[in-house]
Amino acid sequence: MHLPELNPDLPDSTPLHVYPEVETTDVEAQVITKPPLKSASPTLLVNLVVQEAPVQEVLQALARESHMNMDIHPGLRGKVSLHAIQQSIPAILSRIARQVDMYYEWGNGVWLIAPDMPVLRSYRLNYVNMTRDTTGFIGVASEINSAGRPASGSAQNNSNASTQSQVSGAGNSNSSRTAVATQSRYHLWESVVQNLQILLEETDKATIARDEVSESAVSLFSSIPAEIPEAGDLPRQSVESLNTQPPQTSSKSEKTQQAHVRWRASRLIANPETGILTIRASHSQQAQVKSYLESVMQVAARQVLIEATIVEVELSKSFQMGIDWSRLSSSAQQRGVVFSQSLGSEAAQFNTTSRSFESNNSKNALGQNNGSVAFMFGYFNPFSRFGNLSASVTLLEQFGKTRVLSSPKLMVLNNQTAILKVVDNLVYFTIQSQISQSSSNNGANLQAVTTTANTVPVGLVMAVTAQINSQKRVNLNVRPTVSKVLRYIEDPNPQLGNGSTRIVSSIPEIQVREMESVLNIPSGNVAILGGLMQEDQRDFTDRVPGLANIPIVGYAFKGKNQAAKKTELVVFLRPTVIGLADVKAGDLKAFEPLLPESLPMDDIDFGIGEPS
Repeated sequence: MHLPELNPDLPDSTPLHVYPEVETTDVEAQVITKPPLKSASPTLLVNLVVQEAPVQEVLQALARESHMNMDIHPGLRGKVSLHAIQQSIPAILSRIARQVDMYYEWGNGVWLIAPDMPVLRSYRLNYVNMTRDTTGFIGVASEINSAGRPASGSAQNNSNASTQSQVSGAGNSNSSRTAVATQSRYHLWESVVQNLQILLEETDKATIARDEVSESAVSLFSSIPAEIPEAGDLPRQSVESLNTQPPQTSSKSEKTQQAHVRWRASRLIANPETGILTIRASHSQQAQVKSYLESVMQVAARQVLIEATIVEVELSKSFQMGIDWSRLSSSAQQRGVVFSQSLGSEAAQFNTTSRSFESNNSKNALGQNNGSVAFMFGYFNPFSRFGNLSASVTLLEQFGKTRVLSSPKLMVLNNQTAILKVVDNLVYFTIQSQISQSSSNNGANLQAVTTTANTVPVGLVMAVTAQINSQKRVNLNVRPTVSKVLRYIEDPNPQLGNGSTRIVSSIPEIQVREMESVLNIPSGNVAILGGLMQEDQRDFTDRVPGLANIPIVGYAFKGKNQAAKKTELVVFLRPTVIGLADVKAGDLKAFEPLLPESLPMDDIDFGIGEPS
């Protein structure tokens, strides 16, 4: 049982309270280490050896032999066995409190010792009252329908990321489908309340079970005034634990024991709108609650700055097979930038002394590296906080023309999903035509046309979910999507061409380049996602001005040619764990020159006139 810290600043007039007053504790994002407990005589060491001795007698003997002021509540009961050699008074009291329900604190030169009774404390949970559910889906499907009865088999992996596939036999409907669906739930307030309820339930059961073995404790609680709630206010776990106890020898002792169980029950009141948790529990339970909340907020408050650069490289004729990463590594070392390929589950660590990566890869029994392939990109620039991401784009120019499609920066909290969307909502129309025969007008056909507006996003969409561990390594789930319009295709519906007016419905053909991956990257390192190559065929006509326009003869002065252009899409990602998000003295100091100059408050006109 973890004991709460003592209060060394009790005023002189503060009496001993059996039921302490309501206390308020602020749970900050970072764990604040408080100074150790103050002792009346820090250098005083005591020897104490007892065996199943009443705690009242032990404490009185301790106060008498150490010549210290000690107020002992008469309701303190229990027996202790202790063998302490050359230990201080706070250490001995802490060991005694592990054997009996006892609360102690130091104030005004007096030790105040009483039973560990419930107190009411409020904790401030500084987190937004919001739940977030994120669902992502990426899939490819192709089907060729043919005659015959379809016969297919399916396989599904029941997990957060599932893959489904269907394969059919020859002569039947052929289909090939691959889909990956990801789901993320972030309900911090709901999880905290549920976990605290479980924590208090378990500590209630442990405390009740320990108190029931002491008959003196039962007689103590039988003299407590009638501040006992009704039976309907009892939590279910307390009633169940009461029913499992052996029957008492008399109805009076059974009634006394039931009252004791009701008194020990904890209460939890959550108010997410104001960010306050109010808990009624013993001091030992309050210490566990505070430790839990501090651990949760320390992890939930972590945040990471994610810098991404999406580059499209138009490959030259010498590199039609793609970017040669080994060639890039040799030239990068001369610029203070090192590339490395990590084939293991643990990413390579950058050594600033040797200016190279040291791999921590583990191998299996066959000598093969475990894990997935990932390109790592490290910097050797001790004068820069975040490095220079533009250096990676410059190194790619030796393979062809480079074009930066987007360079976003996102600040993400731990286990939260951030979405960046820079798109043009392209509008197109779907047309439905219905032809009916009129009963009048000599049975002429009537055509009704209905148009529906649709939009498709064209541009860049990137979703990132980050998880930050205590070693400043970042687990990233990243999904960049780049789309563009290739051409427009007319709807071949024959009903659109009937009548005197031709209706044209153009549907855009969209090219989508998308990838989805889960990465583990050390803070400050860069991961590279590449290999998305495509080839475009372009037709153009060469002609001699003037002569190419001569009828018949002009064909000799012009010609049609085709040119192929191959491009590769490369995505650079660099997560940097942010300890203090401050541009003045924190981790974002490198961005301070980019901010606009602040105006003095006296020069700002708020449009408020003088009072009349």
